[in-house]
This record gives sequence, C-alpha cells and structure tokens, in this order.
Amino acid sequence: MANQQLPSDFNWVKERYDCSPAKVFKQIELGVKEDIATIQRVCPGSRETFDVVGSRNRFVAIRIDDPITSTISEPVSFELTRTGIKLFDTEGKLKLEATLTLNLEGECRLNVGDQELVQWQFRKLVLERLFFGPR
Repeated sequence: MANQQLPSDFNWVKERYDCSPAKVFKQIELGVKEDIATIQRVCPGSRETFDVVGSRNRFVAIRIDDPITSTISEPVSFELTRTGIKLFDTEGKLKLEATLTLNLEGECRLNVGDQELVQWQFRKLVLERLFFGPR
C-alpha cells in the first residue's frame, strides 16, 4: 500500500491483528528457510551448509562450516515473544529485539531500535554475518 492514500474506512484493527507477532514470526521463519535455500543455490560446491532447526516458538539458523566435524558457526537464535521477535547469541544473551507496528501507511513493519524494517531487511540484518561473515 506504499505511497497510496488509505481509504477513510481503513480497517486498522484487522491489519494490526494480521501484523501479530505469531504471524510475522512464521513468515520470518519461512523467509529464513528461503534465504538458506538461495545461499546454498548460489554457492554450489561450498563446504559450508546452512539449516534451520527448532520448534514453534523458537528456531535457530545455523552454518555448518565443516560437514565432517559438524562445526557450527555463530548460530542465530530467533524467539517469538508477546510483542515481537528476540534474537540471542550463543551464550543466550539478547542481541536484538524487534517489535511490530502498523505504520501510518498501513504497512506491517518490524521496529529495531530506531529503524522500521520490512521482513527482507530484518532477515538481512540478522543473517548477513552468518552467510557472508568470517569463516
């Protein structure tokens, strides 16, 4: 709906409901799986592999640097909360928290600090180091 005037009877309650943490969390998880499929497709023959493991309210994106020893590098742990999504480091310390909002253009966005992100931007923020960082 970007750059379009919203109708005067815009149903913000329904749209905000559709911007719920549970729905967006599932969309993020599916997006992470698609990102992993893409990185593996564009880097054929790489020793590294990527995967997503987890349950309903928590999942982890991992990079396996060495398939023989199953060495895992800096997993990214996603957790569903009542207000959004939290990310934790390997020691369980909070790295980042995203809350959800319906902006003035009627679009569902993830708030991270002072940034308002769409889903691909959020995934890039949290996965770029896993995909392209030091080995």
